[in-house]
Amino acid sequence: MLELHTAEDSKSGFSDEDQLLRTAEAYARLLEEQKENLCIRLTGLMTMAPFTADEAAVRASFGRLRKVFEDMHRRFRFPGFEELSMGMSGDYEIAVEEGSTLIRVGTALFGERR
Repeated sequence: MLELHTAEDSKSGFSDEDQLLRTAEAYARLLEEQKENLCIRLTGLMTMAPFTADEAAVRASFGRLRKVFEDMHRRFRFPGFEELSMGMSGDYEIAVEEGSTLIRVGTALFGERR
C-alpha cells in the first residue's frame, strides 16, 4: 500500500498527490514491462487522519484519500488494487462511512501503549 499524508505529517509516506501519482505511473510502466514477473503488488492506499476531536477534519482527510483512490482505480486499473486503509480505534466509524476497507484498531483491542 502507498501512504498519502492527508493531514498527519508526522507519518511516513507521500506528502502530496503529485508524488503519489508519479510513483503510480512508474509502477504502471514496471507492471507493463514485467507482466507476471513483477514481485511487488500495489493493493491500495492508506492514510492517518489528524489526531483531533474535529470530526469534519477527520472526515475531510478520509474523503480526500477516497477521492485519490477512486481516481487511481479508474486511471490505472491495477490488478488487486482494492484496499483503502484508513481509520484507527478512535475514528474507525468515520473511516468506514468514508469507504475504508481496512481499519487498524490496536488500541481498542490491546489498550493504550505503555
